[in-house]
Amino acid sequence: MFAHSDRLPTGTPLPDGISTPAPWGLRRMAPYPALAPSYARVELDPVTQTGRYFDAAGQAMEMPGHGTSTGDVRVTVIGDRAFCVRIDSDLLDWRTDYARLRYRVFATCGLLTVPRALIEQTRPGGIVLVTLCGWLYSSELARLTVHQDGTASGRLLGGQVSFMLARPHLPPPLGLLPDLDEGDERPAVLSPDALDDWNTRFVAQLAAPRAQYVTLTREGRTEHLFLDVGTGARAVLWEHHGRWTVRQNGPSRIWDTVEAHIARWRDAGAPPLEEFEITLTSEQPSITWPSQ
Repeated sequence: MFAHSDRLPTGTPLPDGISTPAPWGLRRMAPYPALAPSYARVELDPVTQTGRYFDAAGQAMEMPGHGTSTGDVRVTVIGDRAFCVRIDSDLLDWRTDYARLRYRVFATCGLLTVPRALIEQTRPGGIVLVTLCGWLYSSELARLTVHQDGTASGRLLGGQVSFMLARPHLPPPLGLLPDLDEGDERPAVLSPDALDDWNTRFVAQLAAPRAQYVTLTREGRTEHLFLDVGTGARAVLWEHHGRWTVRQNGPSRIWDTVEAHIARWRDAGAPPLEEFEITLTSEQPSITWPSQ
């Protein structure tokens, strides 16, 4: 949830610590849910002094009179004030002033989960466009349609569009690492290099969305650590004479889960991410591929 300022280089921190992503991602994102009569476009952005990101991306919007139910209205959420929106310089109550509109919501940030508020405040038929990500940092745009029963569904759109994670969704610090010499060892079916492929890493991320990845140098070798800080589950992989070994410990086996998920995806023909379907009944989206 951040904006690009065309006066600042990409990556420059803004006063509240949010950096400025380049507008190309916004330009690729903007055309997907085209505006239509009786829709309000809601752009989520906690930077109060910026509203120029779609303009910087070449996606300037017309903003006709307030309160219209037929015009294309751009609404920018200000900061963490979840129910206040801004049209030009006026503050309105999202719950009342635009209760009759179906929103087209753009979340210009990476999300691990989809806040229920986005769905609950979008009338049936409204569109929510979010970038789904994880802590392995493969992300994809998702276009969701809100249904009468309060659920939402849709598909990934592909394109490898990425945004920085929303601050509440940032990974926790790694802190003091656990004892990496403890655990069960076995030959690894997949090496960490398999995750260099964007789609493969996205599938791995579905299996272990809270795992963080870091490389370490220990005992004269490079080790690849996948660690879930919240649960303490971890997997360490290293190569020796062309063979990979994995050592796992904690309440779950991260690499077992990753290998199994990737194997099922490959057995299905490794369908592209654009064919993945999303169902949202809670904050955690269910993402599946055809025949899964």
